[in-house]
Amino acid sequence: MQIELIQDAGIELLSLSDAKAYLKVDYTKEDAILESQIRAARSYIEKYTSCVIGEKTYKVQFVPKPGLHRNGYELPLYPVKSIVEVARLREGVREVQLPSTYY
Repeated sequence: MQIELIQDAGIELLSLSDAKAYLKVDYTKEDAILESQIRAARSYIEKYTSCVIGEKTYKVQFVPKPGLHRNGYELPLYPVKSIVEVARLREGVREVQLPSTYY
């Protein structure tokens, strides 16, 4: 399975101003470090829980395995807001695009 992040919402759930207020920091010298730590914390939580925080767009490609297609595939990240396309690829070339009634 290959997972590629296409677009990140770019908005953290914890704002820099909220973090600074909680930490009682009133100067800007450490803003870059605090922003980095906020991003790292979100990333850690997402990886640990397999739950996406904030809206993102991913491209997920499954490597076919014999017999697995009969049972379907499970998406590795959740929650899923929408699925844009499901297609079958053969050697990197789109062979068949499935109608949305299939997913």
